Amino acid sequence: MTNLKIDKIDLKILETLQRNGRITNQHLAEKVCLSPSSCLQRVRRLENEQVIRSYHARIDLPHIARHIMCIATVSLKNHIQNEFKAFENR
Repeated sequence: MTNLKIDKIDLKILETLQRNGRITNQHLAEKVCLSPSSCLQRVRRLENEQVIRSYHARIDLPHIARHIMCIATVSLKNHIQNEFKAFENR
């Protein structure tokens, strides 16, 4: 990683993108008081430097499924009673 200089405008861009990763460049530029071209240039720099690594959709699971079933397998190194009890207690 290079010695990337992050200023207050970069921080405002990052904060805004964390709240809304789907914001248009035009609206982002307005929020951080930059021209759209300067804003896009900064976002691309932050992406290229891997400060911004990806964009995600946050899913509200209760809206799509009332219950989620999770099945897990656990292996214990030693099959002795003390190990089983320790596992159950945790």
